[in-house]
Amino acid sequence: MRRRHFLGIAPATLLLAPSLLSAREQARQISFQRWQADSDIVFDYRLADYAGRQLRLGFRLPGRVIDESRRLVSAFSNEALADYVEAALRNYVGRNAPDVTVEIRRQARRLEFVVRGHNQKDVDRVSAALSREYDRAERQYLQENFLVADGRKVFIDYGRIVSYYTPVLRPVAHAVASASNGAGAAGRLELALAMLQTIPYDALDSRDIESGFDFITPPTLFDANKGDCDSKAVALAAILRGLIDNARQIVVLLPQHAVLGIDMPAKGDARTLSHGGRQYLLMEPAGPAPFRPGQVFPSSAADLRAGRIERVVSV
Repeated sequence: MRRRHFLGIAPATLLLAPSLLSAREQARQISFQRWQADSDIVFDYRLADYAGRQLRLGFRLPGRVIDESRRLVSAFSNEALADYVEAALRNYVGRNAPDVTVEIRRQARRLEFVVRGHNQKDVDRVSAALSREYDRAERQYLQENFLVADGRKVFIDYGRIVSYYTPVLRPVAHAVASASNGAGAAGRLELALAMLQTIPYDALDSRDIESGFDFITPPTLFDANKGDCDSKAVALAAILRGLIDNARQIVVLLPQHAVLGIDMPAKGDARTLSHGGRQYLLMEPAGPAPFRPGQVFPSSAADLRAGRIERVVSV
């Protein structure tokens, strides 16, 4: 008898927006509009930057991309994984194991298969093959759903989502570059960060999207004009890939929060994080507080000082 345990779903984490600081003049969203033009969705953002200057960012994304983005990241469950793996095992048995009998049993949080036959070599061969097929099916299920396993827990594959949506979000990057009026990389970075901060924060715990995670992909974020911490961090990372060449980025997961880091020069007392031999300038895409690159919420600073970092993901 071979017994296999399923992956365990990572505990649901509600990423919370730290409280708004009663700070200086803040970046803010003045208006948001979207409408359909042929097969595209046109977006019109009007916002004030950190200096209070009013800017307009307009771009369009294909409607089919937005529709697809609502289904790209699927909610993970052990039951769905078990269905997928069991179907793969039964398909393998039907095609490749005519001389043995295979019984597949579904148990709580595990899958068992028992191979019986008159020839022990055939039994051993099929048992080994089913173990390999199990591993292959599990990996394929995660890949198809933009998930990744870390140990026996499952997480959203932030890096792959950033890579997938970087070309899709080039119109957003072009709009930011145009609105920055020839500013250098630091200026483009500030404007992109301000844009994400001014998009209304939503914890996404209402599950009003098809994904069961408290996460939405970048096109869905723009279409809904809302997002939570890691959703905004991933969207910003994809935009920055099209704005700043050869800059490495990381998503830093803190308790109930996420920040983004980029390996750009830090000035003065800017908050940074060392990771993999590089120094990353940290940013707070969540908003609504208008923190420039290198500034973080007090709660984030406290977590960083105390070493309360749950994961660091290269994107």
